[in-house]
Amino acid sequence: GYLQPPGGAKCDLVYRFRGLVDPAPAGVQAQRRSLGWPSKGVTCIAADCRIPSLGLDGEEIFASVDPPDTDGARRVLVQSLVHPELGLTVLQLAPDGQRLFGGDETWQPGQKVLISTSRRDSQPSSPA
Repeated sequence: GYLQPPGGAKCDLVYRFRGLVDPAPAGVQAQRRSLGWPSKGVTCIAADCRIPSLGLDGEEIFASVDPPDTDGARRVLVQSLVHPELGLTVLQLAPDGQRLFGGDETWQPGQKVLISTSRRDSQPSSPA
């Protein structure tokens, strides 16, 4: 996928989702509370982020995913607990689960998309 900040160049972006985290880390729960976001029914996923042009390679992040909206889309909050100075990312997961798109912590559906990614399943290595 890509990240295209306002006034900036488009950068390659990869999220790699590793697995569920239950319960969500305290920092994730606290951030959701500070935004006034619900905590009931939320799924937390450990992941990492790669944006080579910004020097990020394997940055540990957490994605906390809301239950589906009436149309099946899900709101996703992405944050780094190791480097909170990276800020927050608000994404929407398409109802079919194939596309994530959004922007910074102020992004709302219908606004210009600053981040867009598509699902690509990892292929396990073939035995030699």
